[in-house]
Amino acid sequence: MRWPWQRESRASGGDFAQALLDAQLAAAAATTTRADQTSDVEIPARALSHALAGATVEGDGLGVVTPEWLALCGHEIIRRGEHVSFIHPSMALVPVNDLNWEIESEQGELERDWRARITTYGPSASRTRVVSRDQLVVVRWAATSGTPHVGRGPRHFASLAARASAESERAAGDDQATPVAPLITVPAHANQGGEDDRLKSLRTQLANGRGKPALVPTVNEGFGEGRGSAPQRDWNPTRLGPAPSPDQVESRKDIHTHMLAAAGMPIAMFSATTAQSAREGLRQWTMGVVMPICKLLGSELSRRLDAEIRIMPDTYGLDLQGRAGAAKAKAGAIKTLMDAGLTLEQAKAEVAEMFPDD
Repeated sequence: MRWPWQRESRASGGDFAQALLDAQLAAAAATTTRADQTSDVEIPARALSHALAGATVEGDGLGVVTPEWLALCGHEIIRRGEHVSFIHPSMALVPVNDLNWEIESEQGELERDWRARITTYGPSASRTRVVSRDQLVVVRWAATSGTPHVGRGPRHFASLAARASAESERAAGDDQATPVAPLITVPAHANQGGEDDRLKSLRTQLANGRGKPALVPTVNEGFGEGRGSAPQRDWNPTRLGPAPSPDQVESRKDIHTHMLAAAGMPIAMFSATTAQSAREGLRQWTMGVVMPICKLLGSELSRRLDAEIRIMPDTYGLDLQGRAGAAKAKAGAIKTLMDAGLTLEQAKAEVAEMFPDD
């Protein structure tokens, strides 16, 4: 039992908990690779950021909710698991980076009683203050019943896939960092650097070639030892450089697919073979991720700003095929009515009643 005058302080966990998880995973793998530095995290974060920036704000929040603020929300909801902003007395939304919840009294399980110590930053200064829950706009990707005050992102719930993603990209980076050069075999007795260096002109031409053709003697005579000592092909260099195995490439693709799926992005958005499948992937992502996040944002903003605010995502591209079919049907109906004797204006008016706009 907690006495009324005792205080319980809980860290928000958004960045700290994820950093702790990353450190534990890195220690287990004996590496400092971070999952948040991978494209598998940045791709869904940037996609949601741009989708929210293109949304329309309806209601009383036109001067407060800006595209820049919405873009930051989308980016942090994926990367950190939550976005927190302080409602400044001037009615500006100020992003919060450092947050610690301070839950007091026996009613601490009620969100309305929560208070937080926050720090906001400017270009050259910062300010720390203690605020009530009503002074904060908080939107989370997800949370757990044990820690409802901590936002959890996709890579928290898919931490094993996130680790695999980080390791695969690190391995790919290490592979790409190998030396890159062509290897040209020469005879052991070529007397390189000596007075009788028969390859001196060849080395000079290769060093100064830079894409220009080089005229070199044939090696079909086996460097003067006869055709029996000649290589099978004239000047066939072997390339030294990155050589990922087919298994590595397939594994990377599979991990990429799972990480995008954890963030609610159908793989069809990136690997669709037809326009129809690409539109279906976009529709699933918009309806399954963008629209629910917009709903959460609108609800939270309306509650904290005491205003009616709606965030409406751009859904124009979700049903281009259906829209094209409707336009064709309208054109056919207008033609039929005009053939029946109506004027163009009368036909358009009749069609407008037949196909009312949504």
